[in-house]
Amino acid sequence: MVRSVSVPPIVPATRLTLEHLLAEQTIRGALLCSTTGEWYWYRHEPTSGHQSYQEHLKAISVAVLREAMLEEPQDSGWMPSGLARFGSQGDTSWFVRWLPPSRVELLLELDAHTPPKVFTVPLPGLVVCGAGRRYAVWAITASLFAPAARAYHAPLPNLGLDGEICYGSVTVPSVAWDTIERSWQQFITSPFNDHLVQNRSKAYPTDIRRHLVHLAKRRAARYPVSDLRPLGVPRHPVTIAEAVAQFIHHR
Repeated sequence: MVRSVSVPPIVPATRLTLEHLLAEQTIRGALLCSTTGEWYWYRHEPTSGHQSYQEHLKAISVAVLREAMLEEPQDSGWMPSGLARFGSQGDTSWFVRWLPPSRVELLLELDAHTPPKVFTVPLPGLVVCGAGRRYAVWAITASLFAPAARAYHAPLPNLGLDGEICYGSVTVPSVAWDTIERSWQQFITSPFNDHLVQNRSKAYPTDIRRHLVHLAKRRAARYPVSDLRPLGVPRHPVTIAEAVAQFIHHR
């Protein structure tokens, strides 16, 4: 396995090449990747007299490389509850998280001239997805998570038609093990104004905040899932698995 090495600071950046490091005997080998995706292990060994070197190049499979890497101890740390999937595509990490039905405190701004007020409201089961610095949330009618479940618009403001969260001017972290909960809290604890409040509820199609206030005043224990509006069009329902795939691969 290749070990990281310290290069003397007197070496100019333009000379930090593999050839230079080998000549300086700083390293004995390197892991190389071709432009077509093949991996090679390169080894550079001095002869018995140390006057010349022998070079060795061996092709290795991704499976062998993965097995070698797994020999190193790894620990994700404590993961947030409900984490259903975590993966990466290129240099972009992504996740899918399930939040079961619950009652939460939301900060709703009902009037531009009055400060936001806290309301305790019920929410249906939510599916949160993040990819890079983009995040989305959808709802389902069931109380248990299922990728094949039909996706619905989450009954919350500040969400686009595809479920993507609009954070406004707030800077959100890139997806990582330790940022999943933080990115969600940045959204769910922020004040909800009149931005993107339409078409979230059948009963209150013009402003989902009115429905949330109505449920809070009734002290409703559960969100009426029959009020949810489906993602997509009636003839072509979108499942959670499809919504996740479209969001992750969207650029």
